Amino acid sequence: MKHLRHTLLFGSITGIVAVLFLLSPPGRFIEDEFGLALQFKTRGARKAPADVVIVNLDERSTRALGLPRKIEDWPRDVYADLVNVLNDLGAAVIVFDVHFGDPQDEENDRKFGAAMRAAGNVILYQKMVRQITPQPAHPEMGTVIDIEQEIPPIGVLADAALASVSFPIPKMPVRVNQAWTFKTSAGDMPTLPVVALQALGLHQYE
Repeated sequence: MKHLRHTLLFGSITGIVAVLFLLSPPGRFIEDEFGLALQFKTRGARKAPADVVIVNLDERSTRALGLPRKIEDWPRDVYADLVNVLNDLGAAVIVFDVHFGDPQDEENDRKFGAAMRAAGNVILYQKMVRQITPQPAHPEMGTVIDIEQEIPPIGVLADAALASVSFPIPKMPVRVNQAWTFKTSAGDMPTLPVVALQALGLHQYE
């Protein structure tokens, strides 16, 4: 009985120490960089869902279409054609992770807006910028003003989209292992993946 008590005590202490270590910055770093990677490697690659399609706009696309290298500089009628094609193919929700923050050719902007309005299922990316300013009144206290500002797409596009929403990602040194579903510091704002899921749910729930 005494041996059993010692075993249980040792196991409990070991478990508590392990949990506390994993909650510490060094423990989280080891878990993220090695433990998580090992789990993914052990699990192996999973086949992508058949009902989700990623339209990848890369350098090969720019060469094939004869367009600028920066996708933000592509004429908006290209995006309008893409929305029309995806809508004709039966896309339930269309999500852009491109920030359309500056106006371009007025006619092409209107074409893109008209395509989104006709589809009724397009979600646009909204940029979020963070500005941290030291408070000069009390520099010895290390007080800062932390401002998060959302920059929406231009009006003609934002008005035509089903929604415009941000997708802030934590700054990670090597790779991104986590993301916010709701941004607490921005008033519990839902982020892009959550809004996309909500938009998909509109087909099932009013």
